[in-house]
Amino acid sequence: MPDMIFIFVFLTLFSLQVYCLARLFSCIDSDLFGKYRLLGPFALFIPGVLKPGGKLFLLVFLLATTSLLLAGMLFFEFDEASIY
Repeated sequence: MPDMIFIFVFLTLFSLQVYCLARLFSCIDSDLFGKYRLLGPFALFIPGVLKPGGKLFLLVFLLATTSLLLAGMLFFEFDEASIY
């Protein structure tokens, strides 16, 4: 039963991550982002590149990605002993 809960958490976090990434891409001002394209994803932190509300989707995307990583490490039991 706990495996079903972890699978549900993975699917929920992954769905949230994909949704927020799609909404984040729709909030980017392409003209201004084009000026700073050499900065890569760090260009999103420049004021004006994201339309209003875009920073919320960026924050939720980063939180969902971090949570997905930590849940994966917990579920698959990644620790120092499993590396060697």
